[in-house]
Amino acid sequence: MIVRSTLLEVNKTICDLELEDDYKQESPIHSKTIISEDGQHVDIRSKTLYMPGLCIIDTGFSIHKPVTDKFIVKGDHLRITLFFDGNSRVWEKGADDFYDLQSGIMSRHYQKELHWNIEMTPKREVSYVAIFMSRNYVKQLLINEHWAHHDPFLDQVLDSGGYQPEEQRYFIDIPIKKVLNELLSDDHDHATKRHYLELKLKEMLLLLHAQKQLTDRETEMPHDVYDKVVSAKAYLLTNLNQPPTIKQLARIIALNELKLKQAFKRVHGTTIHAFVIRKRMENARKMLVENRSVNDMSSKLGYHSVSHFIETFKKYYGETPKQALNKLFSGKNLLCMLAMNEALPYLMVMW
Repeated sequence: MIVRSTLLEVNKTICDLELEDDYKQESPIHSKTIISEDGQHVDIRSKTLYMPGLCIIDTGFSIHKPVTDKFIVKGDHLRITLFFDGNSRVWEKGADDFYDLQSGIMSRHYQKELHWNIEMTPKREVSYVAIFMSRNYVKQLLINEHWAHHDPFLDQVLDSGGYQPEEQRYFIDIPIKKVLNELLSDDHDHATKRHYLELKLKEMLLLLHAQKQLTDRETEMPHDVYDKVVSAKAYLLTNLNQPPTIKQLARIIALNELKLKQAFKRVHGTTIHAFVIRKRMENARKMLVENRSVNDMSSKLGYHSVSHFIETFKKYYGETPKQALNKLFSGKNLLCMLAMNEALPYLMVMW
C-alpha cells in the first residue's frame, strides 16, 4: 500500500510511505511528526502512525494562502476519513467536478486506488484524520470478530470476490469521538502501543457497525436522503453557536425543507429546533461543571443576550445556571474534592 500526501503550493510532504500489505504480528508501530510554522502560507501540525498494512494521519493546518493537499493511495484498502474542523473542496480522479468534505462527518470507503486534490482556503483552521488499512490487514485484524460478517460493508471487504461496497457516512457521536481521542493518544508506552491501537480500531469499527444497524432498523429511507440528514446533523453540531435557519440548512444540504424536517425527525426523534436547544444545553451543562461564568457560557453558545440564555436554561433544566451551580458545588465533601482536583469526574457522573 502506497500513501502519499503533499502540499503542492509549498512542495511540502506530509506523508510518503510504501507499506507491505500483509499483517505482521510482531511489527512495531512507527510514528513521524511534522511541525512547520512559516506564518506566510500554511502552518502544519501532523502526526503519522504506521506499520505494515496500516497508516493513520492526524493533521491540522492553519491556512494563510490557498493550498492544495494532493492525496494518493494505491492498493486495496479500507479508508476512514473525517474532518474535525474546516470544510474543504475535493476533486477526485474520475469525478466531473469538485465536491465538499464537510466537518463533523466520518466516512468509510473501500477502494483500490485514491486520487484526491483537497483545496483549502485562507484564514481557516483545517484538521482531519485519515485511516488507511490494507484489505489483508483488515482481514487479520477482524479474523475473530464474528460481528464483522454481519456488517454488509465489512463482509464485502473481507470477501474474496473483490466487490467494492458503496461509501458510507456516519455521525461523529460521543462514543466514536471518545475512541478517536484514545486512538490518537500518546499515553501508552512503546511496548503496548500497537496492541492498544488495534483494540481501538476494532472498537471504532464495531461502533460504526452498531450505528448503521440502529439507523437501518429505525429508518427506511433512500440512502441519498439519509446522507443529507447526516450532513444536516454534522453542520448543526459544528455551528451550534450560529445555527442556520431550517431554510438555510435545507439550501446548504440541497434538500427540500419539508422533506428535511420530516427525515430529521424520523432519524433523531426530535425537531431540528429542539435538537439545537438540547445540544446547546448539554454544552452549557459541561461548561457549568467547569465553573464558567454565565456571561462566558452565553457568549460561547451564541446567545445574543445573557437573559435569553438564562431563560432557555431554566426552561430546559427547571432551574437557573446559578441555582444549578450552587447545587453542584455545595457540601463539604465536594469542597474537599475540589481542593484535591478530584471533583470534576465526580460531578460529571452525578450531573
